[in-house]
Amino acid sequence: MLQLPALLAPGTRVGDMPIRHKTANEFLKECRASMLGDDGAVVHWDRDLTYGTFDWKRYLSYHPQSQELIGTGVIKFEGRFLNSWDHNMHQPRFDFIVHRTDGTAARLHPSRNGPGHIVTGALNDWLCDSQPRPLLMERNAGATEHNAEQPFRALHQVDTISRRQASVFLEQQQDAWQSKQHPRGPFMVNLMVETSGHSDGHFYFSHYLNATPWGRELVLDVDSFYLVWLLKQERPGFWMRLRNGSCATLDVMSHGPCVPKWNEESDEVLWR
Repeated sequence: MLQLPALLAPGTRVGDMPIRHKTANEFLKECRASMLGDDGAVVHWDRDLTYGTFDWKRYLSYHPQSQELIGTGVIKFEGRFLNSWDHNMHQPRFDFIVHRTDGTAARLHPSRNGPGHIVTGALNDWLCDSQPRPLLMERNAGATEHNAEQPFRALHQVDTISRRQASVFLEQQQDAWQSKQHPRGPFMVNLMVETSGHSDGHFYFSHYLNATPWGRELVLDVDSFYLVWLLKQERPGFWMRLRNGSCATLDVMSHGPCVPKWNEESDEVLWR
């Protein structure tokens, strides 16, 4: 495979001073508006900005996370509507996309108040036609338990579910199951298949795992993810199994730190 030469190499500093994130945000909004029709619907889904008027090389080279953005070297810079949902604009999210020489990409969405967190991954994972609609329409945004300097893998922070939101989901599951007529059936639900569990709404396990430092290391290796009843704690929680066969419970509703409790057997949960 022919590798294109980098237009911006790692460690390169362009220009004498940085471009403010407020200026980058204004350009992002102008670019997004130009790609909408009179009715506000998306007309053009992407625009190549590599040779446009915006000095993206200077912007990236001075960005607080320039090393993560530039990666192995930048070959293209564009603006694109993606499969995330912009809660303020009520339309697909519009981000800057940085294409790197190794085939990976990074996306960022500067705001008026800050440079924004970046996401690294593969462009195909973010395209609107590459994911089922439930991911595009997901509304579960919120505060996350992460190091702001560590890039997210594959998903943007707006596609995350905080611990508080996960706890609310578990409380709703318990209430919905207890409200069912007898026989209620099993409390256990495979959330990789039935994302709504016993109630309305959706819980995407990858959104929660991507909101935690340890979860981002595991999310691509999860083979099973279940809503379960934790016997010792006497409350709902999660159980997951990785592709290597290891299993863990997640007691999200506990008052202490929520980290996987790795166990060889699944006897800590109620399976019926």
